[in-house]
Amino acid sequence: CGYCKKLDPEWNKVVQNYKGKVQLEKIENTKAQSDLDKFGIKGFPAIILVDGQGNHKEFTGSRTSSDILNFINGK
Repeated sequence: CGYCKKLDPEWNKVVQNYKGKVQLEKIENTKAQSDLDKFGIKGFPAIILVDGQGNHKEFTGSRTSSDILNFINGK
C-alpha cells in the first residue's frame, strides 16, 4: 500500500542505525494473520514492540526513523 511504501525508507534507516538488543522484524500483512488478532492490528503499516512475555505496545508517533528509534529505545 502507499502508506507502507512511504514508511519503507524510514524503516530501512531504523534497521541500518539500530544497535540495540531488540530483534527487528518486518512482516508482510499476508503472513501476519495470527498476529493481527493477537495484537489488535487494524491498519497498516503497524509498528508493534513485543517483550519476551508477549506484552506489546503499538507505536503511534510520527513515522520518522528518529522517532521510531526513540520508541524502540524507550524514550
